[in-house]
Amino acid sequence: MGVAALATVGLAAPAVADNHDTSDIYVVHGIPGRTVDVYVDGERLLQNFEPRDVAGPVELPAGDYQIQVVAAGETDLSAAAIDEVETVPAAGLSISIVAHLDADGTPVLTPFVNDTSEIAEGEGRLSVRHTAAAPAVDVFLDDALTGFQGVENGGDGDVDVPVGTYSAFVAAAGSDEPAIGPADVEIRNGVNTIVYAVGDLSADPSTATFYIQTIGEPAGSPAGGAGLVAEGANSGLIGGAAALLIALLAGAGIIARRTVVASK
Repeated sequence: MGVAALATVGLAAPAVADNHDTSDIYVVHGIPGRTVDVYVDGERLLQNFEPRDVAGPVELPAGDYQIQVVAAGETDLSAAAIDEVETVPAAGLSISIVAHLDADGTPVLTPFVNDTSEIAEGEGRLSVRHTAAAPAVDVFLDDALTGFQGVENGGDGDVDVPVGTYSAFVAAAGSDEPAIGPADVEIRNGVNTIVYAVGDLSADPSTATFYIQTIGEPAGSPAGGAGLVAEGANSGLIGGAAALLIALLAGAGIIARRTVVASK
């Protein structure tokens, strides 16, 4: 597939939102094996964006943004797999926008609203997101079936658990045979650890793995707010709200690192 993905940010604000004028946006590259370039409103903003890379956060005002993600070096945007223009809400949200494969293996873009509510002392938040080309899955922690059962592609869930290191794996719904993992997932005090199941279990099971993003790292942590890093970025400003998205995609102000924890 010459084009890794092409999509736009289409986000629905929840029923309860604060009065902030902007939302904090992350972009996650969850399509294994495809290095891409990223365009916004026809301008190339990120070059050689690699799998496992994450850009952000940046504050982005509400507005319509056309985000095109194509194979690295591709300049013909008419070859895009998906071309949509939708709206980013100004609702004081934290949002991770993930380029990944849907259940049929087609590149798509899915926005997830990050739960930034208070976490009790001695606990961390575990978020699980199904972004792999696979049917519904169950999630296991320390070999025990969790409340994450029958999660469809594009689905997710959150749970607060005591600080510690857990062995996690993903299995087809109704099975206890690992399809992705097992892998150790560290839950830290007050930190939201987001686990993305990615890859193509049907066409190429070797690509099945977990990516991890962390939000809420203590000040001074090497992982900063993202837990992953955007590399090969290029800069440039085209003004207005699009300039903020450029800063996001180009990695301006990002303090982050890359993490891959397991593959089958």
